[in-house]
Amino acid sequence: MRKISLVVAVAFCLAAAFTVESATKTGTLKVVSPGVALELKMGSTPAPVPNGKEVKMAPGTYTPFRVTCGAKGPGELWTIKSAGPFGKLTEIVVAEGQVTEVEAGAPFTIKVSVSNPTGEGGKPALIGISILGKANEVYAPNTLMKGLSIAPKPQFKIVDEKGTTLAKGEFEYG
Repeated sequence: MRKISLVVAVAFCLAAAFTVESATKTGTLKVVSPGVALELKMGSTPAPVPNGKEVKMAPGTYTPFRVTCGAKGPGELWTIKSAGPFGKLTEIVVAEGQVTEVEAGAPFTIKVSVSNPTGEGGKPALIGISILGKANEVYAPNTLMKGLSIAPKPQFKIVDEKGTTLAKGEFEYG
């Protein structure tokens, strides 16, 4: 009877040890791009991932809630936000025992799109602007902040091959 009790007790201890070990398995996530703050979707509350710090978390696939980039300019902090699409960051995989490094933000690529460039049908040409980060995450131009204020609207100038200004104006948000 003692042998059976001892075998059952050993089996129970091994099962408990395995359960504790599997419950504490983690991976690590680290945001390595300077000035980038990442928030992940974690249930109903966004979870911040501090810049430059290794954060232990359960292995799995995570989705960003928001990416915020900031840089100190002359006298003020400039920020811009992405609420998606997140490009290569759409799925962030954290593997057990591994460090997953996230890069986002600068250098930025500004893309301009033009619809109806010739003004056909009496409709105006529409010029759109997109701001992409290094992971192809899309930043909203209307989230560009200088300190606590929305930055001035971006301006544009259309010139011909000789450099003569044909039109100029500013982009409108919305």
